[in-house]
Amino acid sequence: IDSVITHCCNEETINISGIDYSVEKIRNSFAHGRWYITIDNSIMMYDADPRNVQDYNLEFVGKIDVGAFEEWADTFVEQNKKKIDVVRGSYR
Repeated sequence: IDSVITHCCNEETINISGIDYSVEKIRNSFAHGRWYITIDNSIMMYDADPRNVQDYNLEFVGKIDVGAFEEWADTFVEQNKKKIDVVRGSYR
């Protein structure tokens, strides 16, 4: 999921289970380790000011079911595999 968001998806928003999420905020959440998995298998995601001014003033990005997120990632790769350079992990 992280690799698809970080390296392959250049969309501004994605829709998972009928909810739109900012790809930039999800990417930031993964990149800066501001996420965790809940007991009910959801990923809780947070973002913060990139200037590290207020590191603990977190913005809630979303609570996304891991299975639904994985399904979105699999579908994204399948639908875009001609655009994704698997060797480099980039998206054209």
